[in-house]
Amino acid sequence: MSNKDLEQEFQERLKKELRKHRLKQKLSQKAVADALMVSETTYYRWEKYGQCLTDIFSLLNVFRVLDFSTVEIIDLLGLAPLTLGEIEAVYQDEDILKSIKGNAIYSAMREKCPDIDGFYLRKLLVLLSEENFKRPERK
Repeated sequence: MSNKDLEQEFQERLKKELRKHRLKQKLSQKAVADALMVSETTYYRWEKYGQCLTDIFSLLNVFRVLDFSTVEIIDLLGLAPLTLGEIEAVYQDEDILKSIKGNAIYSAMREKCPDIDGFYLRKLLVLLSEENFKRPERK
């Protein structure tokens, strides 16, 4: 596959994901453009055509504003997902590993329950985690 084909494929995935995330958050194109500090026309082009969003810092800012998960970013970029072994090799800190696992659970729940408000979803995860820590370990 040529670089041009890869670029077009990425642009197609990007425009679909931008729109999907914006609508999931119930934001207008203007609201997203304002949060990104770009013109509404610029954001419209990004979402409509998936083009002109070539600066990595702008792309990362879009991912942050539209609440893309790490898994979604990796998938959008067409990268192979990290295995748990690779994650553990990179992150030796136990708190970071718990956070990564927690974020994976959060992403899965967001996908399965898209209508749950983010605040309530985070609260539910905290309650589930606390309950899990109270239980004796099973062998």
